[in-house]
Amino acid sequence: MELGIITPTNISGDAIQFACIPENYYRNTGKKLIDVSGSFVWDHNPFITRGEQPDEVIDLWRHNFPHSPDECDPFLSKSERWCAGLNLKMFLRHPRLYVHEDTVPSFNPPTVTVHCTGKSRGSLSDTIIETIRQKYEKWTIIQVGGRGDKPTPFVDLKGASFLESAGLIANSQVFIGLDSVMYHVARCYPRVRRKVIIQDDHFNKEQLQKFHPFRGGFDDWIDFDTEYFNEFDYDIGITNALYKI
Repeated sequence: MELGIITPTNISGDAIQFACIPENYYRNTGKKLIDVSGSFVWDHNPFITRGEQPDEVIDLWRHNFPHSPDECDPFLSKSERWCAGLNLKMFLRHPRLYVHEDTVPSFNPPTVTVHCTGKSRGSLSDTIIETIRQKYEKWTIIQVGGRGDKPTPFVDLKGASFLESAGLIANSQVFIGLDSVMYHVARCYPRVRRKVIIQDDHFNKEQLQKFHPFRGGFDDWIDFDTEYFNEFDYDIGITNALYKI
């Protein structure tokens, strides 16, 4: 059976989050998946084929992946959840774009990439931006994202193409941001240390006590391979105090 997949075609984390599936599928079945939707996320994926007719099609956005809304799911990564929903053994636990993976980051000076504005998370506050500036004053701090994102005192490379931005992230030692497409890009490069800031206007102090990957009531973009920080001066749940960023 030849299996096709439908994936979101807009440049977003909604599409990148599924970028672990084709390799896992191939390593289980020896077959490539057929890209039905023409999504950008598969442009360099060696485990994807196009222009063929599938026997069955799965819409990944609407597929019934296992989830327990009232308790903590038993998965240790999004990839593990996707594989469980497709009856696959997991070999790859993070998404891959299959570009910039041989990039060797420069350590003189070290580089941090920052993404300040997310589709549904608003923008990092002035306090957070100033804290990043102070903590990384001896680093090169590069801002990636859209041209209309919140301005910062950092090196302005907003408006770069998607793959150019991915290259900047792959070339950095640290990525700092919020839930956004650029965070999902950073997850494609496991050696890049990822620090996501959870702002008070999205999850308050009481909610942060329960904030946990794959737990009911929270978005399942939260993953165990990322460090989480809050806006406050003390640790809450799995989030670290902002001054530790």
